[in-house]
Amino acid sequence: RSNNEPDPAKRKDTYYPDPEISNEAQKEIQRIIWKEKARQKKTQSN
Repeated sequence: RSNNEPDPAKRKDTYYPDPEISNEAQKEIQRIIWKEKARQKKTQSN
C-alpha cells in the first residue's frame, strides 16, 4: 500500500484540511498526526 497515492479520496489515512489552511500548515499537521500514530503504536506494542 503506497502512501504516495495522488488521489486523497483513495488514501484512508489522509487528513482533510480546510481550504484556508496553507500547504505548509497541512504538511505540519500531517507530520504531527503521523508522529501521534507512531507514538500510539509504540505504546500499544509494549
